[in-house]
Amino acid sequence: MRAQAWANLGTIRNGASRFVDAETACREAVAIKEKLADTFPSIPQHRQELGAAFNNLGTVLTSLNRVDEGKSAYEKAIRLYERLAADSPAETRYAALLAGTWSNMGGLLSDAGRRGESLPWINRAIEALESALSRDQRMAKVRATLCAAAGREP
Repeated sequence: MRAQAWANLGTIRNGASRFVDAETACREAVAIKEKLADTFPSIPQHRQELGAAFNNLGTVLTSLNRVDEGKSAYEKAIRLYERLAADSPAETRYAALLAGTWSNMGGLLSDAGRRGESLPWINRAIEALESALSRDQRMAKVRATLCAAAGREP
């Protein structure tokens, strides 16, 4: 409960352009969620929530123009989501979370003027959603949004 409160506070502060305060809140959420994931490794929800905390931290660090740190946070979220997706391939939500984080990584790199590096991340997100789409039609809207961002036809 406390971890989620910190995560929510980080999201609110980021939305209010209070980026330094948002970073502090996101780091608190990461610290708590890391302990939960380490203590209860067999509970996927803790790893999923830790991935979300790293993704949120990456978003805040992107807002602060701290590209390397943002990239590192996204990479940690990606590793967690990739493992969850591999462990539970029928769970399309992990594909959606992974695609969202890959898209965020692409946005970070694009915003940093590294467009050549950003497109592969966006394309990976679209491909992941194409695979999930065959199992869950709710992925179609997310995929269409990512295709538009990449300048591709849905």
